[in-house]
Amino acid sequence: MENVFDKIKSIFIVTDPSATPATPSSDVPPSAQVSTSNTSSQPTRPGTPQSMPTAKGEPTADLTEMLLRAIESKNQEGFDYLEFKNALKSLDKMIPDEATRYKSAFEMGKTMGLTKDSLIQYANLYINVLEAERKKFNDAVENQKSTKIQERAQQLDEMEAQIAQKEELIKKLQGEIEQIKKSLTTVKQEIDESASKIDQRNAQFQASFALVYNQIAGDIEKIKQHIQ
Repeated sequence: MENVFDKIKSIFIVTDPSATPATPSSDVPPSAQVSTSNTSSQPTRPGTPQSMPTAKGEPTADLTEMLLRAIESKNQEGFDYLEFKNALKSLDKMIPDEATRYKSAFEMGKTMGLTKDSLIQYANLYINVLEAERKKFNDAVENQKSTKIQERAQQLDEMEAQIAQKEELIKKLQGEIEQIKKSLTTVKQEIDESASKIDQRNAQFQASFALVYNQIAGDIEKIKQHIQ
């Protein structure tokens, strides 16, 4: 047997067996799932159609059901707007003319004490229910923005600051490396010059040594030869 919610759901939604219900996002609670649109709660006159959000989106099964359950919770006794809406739907195929359908559905309600003013009041009651749900939803969205976006944006700023610090440190180290490279070149030149001087001095010493040594050694040989 069809329950009250299923009846209300059938009034507002044309069931498509082939349609696949949208899957809610895993990291956003059902009360805060929304496309990225302008979610500011501007008061609107009851009965005035709401403007479309700036970001494009499609109705989802879970969000639509959430709104319909809120309407169900405020369902009034007797023949109210929801019964009027149901009567309209039942006349949809029988009476093609819209104006005639509305008048016929209203005549059905009049037999149960419905008036035009009470019908509008009932409809505005559900408008107010939807507005209250939208406010809760917008508050949840703002909370999600605070926790999911603003905190991450702050983390992003901190990471960028760390990058700037590291880049400055790298720049400083690169300067120190360049200075060490210059010193390294100077030390290599000094080493080469010192080695060259040492080799030159050693060669000079060996030549001088040979000059004196050979003369003395030659004299020793001649002394041995000539002196008996």
